[in-house]
Amino acid sequence: VVSTWRAFIEHVTKEPAEKLYVHFLWEEDWTLDPFAQSKFVRGKIVYQKDLKYPVFHSRQYEIHDGKVIISNYEEPCAKAVLPDGSLKDLWDLGTTN
Repeated sequence: VVSTWRAFIEHVTKEPAEKLYVHFLWEEDWTLDPFAQSKFVRGKIVYQKDLKYPVFHSRQYEIHDGKVIISNYEEPCAKAVLPDGSLKDLWDLGTTN
């Protein structure tokens, strides 16, 4: 029996709760000014829903001044371990002023 440890995000607003097994985090945009009053980082979380199958999903995330927002929108799945350039496409999650 082979067991592995994987980080996961538990989506508890769904019934039953859903585990998103993190494959990697992509950081696409962040605060450039280290002295800025407000700081942020934006990117995508690439994850698997079932570790038995090599199917990868992604969701956009943003961290603004320590507050984490993960989009409810799940982007189309891919069977490649490394996704294509669409991983870099970000949209406004409504967190900017």
